[in-house]
Amino acid sequence: LLNRSSDLVAYSLIGYTFQGWSTSSTGSTATLATGTNNTLNNTLSLNTTSLGNLSVDNTTTPPTINLYGVWLANQHTVSFNVNSVDINNNALVGTPSTPNPTSINVTFDQAYGTLPTTSLAGYTFNGWYDASNNLVTNESKFILDSNQQLFARWTPNQVTVNFNSNGGVLGQDAPTSTTINFNSAYGSGSVTTLPTNLTRAGYVFKGWSTVQDDTL
Repeated sequence: LLNRSSDLVAYSLIGYTFQGWSTSSTGSTATLATGTNNTLNNTLSLNTTSLGNLSVDNTTTPPTINLYGVWLANQHTVSFNVNSVDINNNALVGTPSTPNPTSINVTFDQAYGTLPTTSLAGYTFNGWYDASNNLVTNESKFILDSNQQLFARWTPNQVTVNFNSNGGVLGQDAPTSTTINFNSAYGSGSVTTLPTNLTRAGYVFKGWSTVQDDTL
């Protein structure tokens, strides 16, 4: 039998804040809070069925009062970092757009909900990742008992580069194109060495340019 308020102890559970005690197993509001004067001065007899709003189990000797802990899931802030490097750890070219919103409030053991997006020319946004490189989606459950920062992940887009001889003739077996990643060296793609065996009557081949009819 509870005789003093100090009998109503508080408990802890990761991700939740203890609100107090309820007389119902499905109660969402604490009717008996810790640290308040919740003394029971009555003596229960076997034929007692209730004391105020407390249910009594008369099948035990002495009769038992069951109290149920009421827990409130904690809320935390999740912020979004657009990052400064791509998946190859190369510095991004340009600055990603600002996510809207830049942070959200989430509840422990609940889904994150709708996450914002961001974009950057030359890259594909692959989503948000936590500090352990785990992908976080709208449906992912938030299971931390602290604030969190998520990081954008970027993959450089692939680009096809065509070799236009510009009035000349490419040598036999010379590649006519290559595929490379954005912000990567021309020789880092499907062709590691740019073709040099070009001929044109009256001219000497000097190299490649991104501008037609350019001179070196």
